Amino acid sequence: GVRIANQGYGTFRVEEYKKPEFEVKVDAPAEPVMLGEKITARVEAKYYFGAPVTEAKVRYKVSRSSHSAEWYPPLRWDWFYGRGYGWFGYDYAWYPGWKEWGCGRPWPWWWSRRPEPPELVAEAEAPIGPDGTIEIPIDTGPAKEMLGDTDHRYEISVEVTDQSRRTITGQGTVLVARKPFKVYAWTNRGHYRAGDAVRVQACGRTLDGKPVQGKGLLRLLRVRYPKGEPEETEIQRWNLDTDEEGKALQQIKAAQAGQYRLSYRLTDARGHLIEGGYVFCVTGPGLAGDDFRFNDIELIPEKTEYAPGETADLMINTNRAGGCVLLFLRPANGSYLAPKVIRLQGKSALERIEVIKKDMPNFFVEAVTVSGGRVFQETRELA
Repeated sequence: GVRIANQGYGTFRVEEYKKPEFEVKVDAPAEPVMLGEKITARVEAKYYFGAPVTEAKVRYKVSRSSHSAEWYPPLRWDWFYGRGYGWFGYDYAWYPGWKEWGCGRPWPWWWSRRPEPPELVAEAEAPIGPDGTIEIPIDTGPAKEMLGDTDHRYEISVEVTDQSRRTITGQGTVLVARKPFKVYAWTNRGHYRAGDAVRVQACGRTLDGKPVQGKGLLRLLRVRYPKGEPEETEIQRWNLDTDEEGKALQQIKAAQAGQYRLSYRLTDARGHLIEGGYVFCVTGPGLAGDDFRFNDIELIPEKTEYAPGETADLMINTNRAGGCVLLFLRPANGSYLAPKVIRLQGKSALERIEVIKKDMPNFFVEAVTVSGGRVFQETRELA
């Protein structure tokens, strides 16, 4: 017996360690498969001396969970601020087609996000085959029917028990993609002034992170809302292919103030055509008064990083013309200075913030507005 401090006595037995006599492997597709397809995972049990395990029971479970592999352009301070800290774009779920060509914002490190619990899709027990193998069928059709707008991850867990009651486990994973690959497009700044040069970048990647080299077409589209819905007019187009690393780069010019969308369509070697897109603004006369559409509140800095002595041009967008925004500068540990009141002439305003040495390594700005009887708040970290 062993005395446990302040809790009385307890007993336990230590068994002799026995080296496993056989191993279990789960052979599943190594590359992502398309959503809706039927998959077969092959389980193999083999003794270490080479013979198959022929007398055994196999218990297996197959679970499904949503899989996110959003990619963001790597920046030098990712290790400190988190991956995607320089992503300026907002989620425009209201924009037709955005869920197909858009890229969602990364979750800030200060937001807690609980992972989705896995769904058990199959569970069974069966004897192993005479060759020491068994096949596990997986049908991704139900996931396509119910959850066709996301990617998925299937986990296969296996227990094999032989005649000597020795149980060995094995695991396998299958990525299931709703598209053959994903296309990303973005700009090097959050917003521009009329006449600025715009550095456009694009990238194609598979769900497992492999680059996609192919033929591409980049289009610059001006966005207006004559009837309340986005109406796109093509301004210019470029033939732009991705290289061996799946990347493409194009320099364009922001000629006039307005709201624009980048459309990049990439065709891979197998003929799959996928579009990626990005919405951005060019400031100047006419932008604030035009009837553009934004989210209820947006804070978009001009650059990814600032140094002491520089000025951060912060673009403030709302979806209500003539609204009022309370802008809180540098809140810290729940302490706030009095906010600056910003009254919008249209739906957008530009606020200049002087960056000082005390702002290193980062500082925050928060904004609050009221629209339609609801309060909307947004926080932005500036590096």
